[in-house]
Amino acid sequence: MDRQTNCNRSIAVILNGPHLTLAKIGALFDQNRQNDVAYKLQPDYSDNGCLILRVKLPEKLVDTFINEFSSHLEQLDLREDEDKLDILIIDQERSECVINDQSDIRLCKGWRVRIVSPEEKPELYGSPKTLFLKKDANAFGTGLHPSTRLACELLLYLHSCSKLEKANVLDVGTGSGILSIFLAKLGVKKIIGADIDQGIIKAAQENAYLNQVNSRVSFTTLPLSQLQWTGVDGIVANLTPSVLFDLLDTMVSKLDRKGWLILSGHSPGLRDEIRQRLGKHHLHMVKHLSSQGWSAEIFFRS
Repeated sequence: MDRQTNCNRSIAVILNGPHLTLAKIGALFDQNRQNDVAYKLQPDYSDNGCLILRVKLPEKLVDTFINEFSSHLEQLDLREDEDKLDILIIDQERSECVINDQSDIRLCKGWRVRIVSPEEKPELYGSPKTLFLKKDANAFGTGLHPSTRLACELLLYLHSCSKLEKANVLDVGTGSGILSIFLAKLGVKKIIGADIDQGIIKAAQENAYLNQVNSRVSFTTLPLSQLQWTGVDGIVANLTPSVLFDLLDTMVSKLDRKGWLILSGHSPGLRDEIRQRLGKHHLHMVKHLSSQGWSAEIFFRS
């Protein structure tokens, strides 16, 4: 017997959005629980108002559960609030996000990420605001994590300010390549995604090819200090705090004298320390966002 297949997993679905929308979803699953459906979700509310649905089920049923959860949501008319609703599915014991083939993930402002199987070749025509990513458990960046969505929102802000046209951008800690691909779809001229893991870079290259942006996006495993590319128009970095602080000065050295920097992947409590460090390099914060305990900022060089 396959032990891994038959072990139970504790899954939590965390939803954040307008109160009435969350109440509608909570009532739906309360009703389903009373009707003795296959998955008995337990609705609960966190201290910050998020709706949390908890369920314990066998490993082999996780993908089925995600698909059926999405089908239940379609029973509700959420079209007006769809862009305001954040959904995060996590494995509580493994502390990791859960995705399945064909997962459709809301990114921001009408943009979505579609997770596809390694063999699938999706039809790109008619999906200008959809990013396609192959399912890869080792590459961070599916659009589920708040830090990825915050970085994308700030990139859209720069796009609205005409800061991305004809730009050259460095994506530090590229992971799945999601931010590099997003930049290419926004019209950025040249993007280099950097990560130290060769396996992750291979996955990012496949994702760029899948989205037909590989002519403008390239990837490297070179350490940032060895990368022979300076005077870049902008840098986006979704990094853990320890890596961020280690690389901060090196990133600044790559920037053009009028360049910009987007940082994500840290808590709002570190914002002042980051601002002080960058202020010494004449980089000043012009916009910041936060969500679910995560923060992201844009800095412009004055």
